[in-house]
Amino acid sequence: MAHWRLRRLVTRRRVKWAGLVLCVLVLGVYVASAWYAARGWVVNEPKLAVYMGIGRGRLAFAVINSRTSADGGIPLLSPFRLDPLDRPSIDLWPIWFALDSFTATDPRPITITEADVPLWIPLLFLSIPTAWRWWTDRKAPPGHCRYCRYDLAGLNARAESGITICPECGKPTEREA
Repeated sequence: MAHWRLRRLVTRRRVKWAGLVLCVLVLGVYVASAWYAARGWVVNEPKLAVYMGIGRGRLAFAVINSRTSADGGIPLLSPFRLDPLDRPSIDLWPIWFALDSFTATDPRPITITEADVPLWIPLLFLSIPTAWRWWTDRKAPPGHCRYCRYDLAGLNARAESGITICPECGKPTEREA
């Protein structure tokens, strides 16, 4: 087997397994978010703070941007923590993601940008290409064209090369015994 074909095969296997692992992780986080909420500040600088939270089936981000660092800028906030929810559930709203941005001037100008994404959206965007990769990476059964999976039974192979031209797709295929 040619070196580039082997490298391509290994890359395809890695991509489909990585997609499967990511789908299982996102699904696990989605299910666990019905009972627990993880939230905290990812970046906590005087002029910029980034909040991230996972809970009730959704992922929330907030970016707080202070135009000035006078008066200490944004106060230091609590670190990342995991809290059990009082009533386990998964919010079905918002169905789609929400993005909101506003400016508060109490007592200094601060711009807050929020995004709320249901976890089924990243799960969907991961699972569709992963399922497609698993579906297209199947091997053809013996005696079938490896490109279109057409049954080559009863077709004569060229004697000198052992290659059969597939009547369905027109590509040459080596016959397997």
